[in-house]
Amino acid sequence: MLLYINQFKVFYLKYEVIMSKSKILNIYKNVDTWFWISGSINPYRGCEHACIYCDGQANHYNISEYTTHIRIKKNAPELLNKELIKLGFRPINRYGNGTILHYFPEKRKVMKPNLKAPLFAIGGGICDVYQPAEKKFKITRKLLQIMLDFGLPLFILTKSDLILRDIDLIQKFKDMSYVNIAFTITLMDEKIQKLIEPKSSTTSERFGALKKFSKLGCTTGIMAMPILPGIGDTTENIEGIISKAADIGVKYILFSGLTLKPGNREIFLKFIYENFPYLSNLYKKMYLNADQYGNPIIPHDYERREFMKIAHNLCKKYGILDRMPRYIPELSNKTNLRISEILNNIIYLKRWVYRVPPYKLKKFITAVNLIEHFPKDLKDFSRDRLKKNLHIDDKLTDIVFEIIQTNKSKFYENLI
Repeated sequence: MLLYINQFKVFYLKYEVIMSKSKILNIYKNVDTWFWISGSINPYRGCEHACIYCDGQANHYNISEYTTHIRIKKNAPELLNKELIKLGFRPINRYGNGTILHYFPEKRKVMKPNLKAPLFAIGGGICDVYQPAEKKFKITRKLLQIMLDFGLPLFILTKSDLILRDIDLIQKFKDMSYVNIAFTITLMDEKIQKLIEPKSSTTSERFGALKKFSKLGCTTGIMAMPILPGIGDTTENIEGIISKAADIGVKYILFSGLTLKPGNREIFLKFIYENFPYLSNLYKKMYLNADQYGNPIIPHDYERREFMKIAHNLCKKYGILDRMPRYIPELSNKTNLRISEILNNIIYLKRWVYRVPPYKLKKFITAVNLIEHFPKDLKDFSRDRLKKNLHIDDKLTDIVFEIIQTNKSKFYENLI
């Protein structure tokens, strides 16, 4: 039992070592089109970073004492090893030196479509895999070694520069296959940042770690999410994040707003009332009647801020992507995956930057789902054959056919 003090309050922190009885690798039904991951691995249950907005505190996840009772899944590495073998992967590097061309399962034709070109995340969004408990238990480092044994490409998201401890393993991932390192960064003002994210690394420490990984040659990114209404959505803050990222060679930044599900909604709103009382009315309007997923009701006076469009235009100004580039390995169905990537980028821009209602994007969404799982390579399909097999209209057929021919889309480039 540990004790720490924050804002003159005393907290007791408990570590509990457990043996997980469920699967450690969470395989998604469809690839995540924001992070391009096929599944995720959570070595901990709960997170002592205690970020006030954290979705992990929501009732939906049913994790009691989320920030003060951390469950450590001791058998996570052994479970991951067994589950990867069961899925058809082989530990190609455990007894020799494999390459990226070897990591595909032996029985690729019977694999789920999104596992034919897999990218797994260490961490799943509701715990930080480099929270302080990792210093003692080193479960994440053991998971990295398992992933390295199998030669699998990797995505890691964290708020802690403790990840630098494992730079030796990450160097091996970079040299052998692919590794994408991202940090959550939402505020340049470190005084406010430490109030909201009390036990995580500072913004400057995160940028320092990102700089080292960028120099190493890793794909690096920033998750500027959630951008807090009235706090982080100023042009000054957004441009500060983007300009600093450009200086150190970060490749992409993803922006998103705040959602507040039941459970963490009450915690966050109490925090706002106590620390930012002048924002109380704004947050009441936006979140008291939020839906079950925590999506806010956007009042007219806030809607005019359009921080997503501001962020998009500033990313363009500084030459940084505001979408994560998709990892497309050599042995995958590269044509189909590239088409899916560009169409998903179009959906993102229309939905979040240009505020097009989802129902108007239905034909794009339907086409993406079909192409992502289409059993045949579309690279040699004629225009007429594309239209017939994908059940798409002339406009969308032209976009898909152009991507096949040129690996680009003028329609997408004009949106950018």
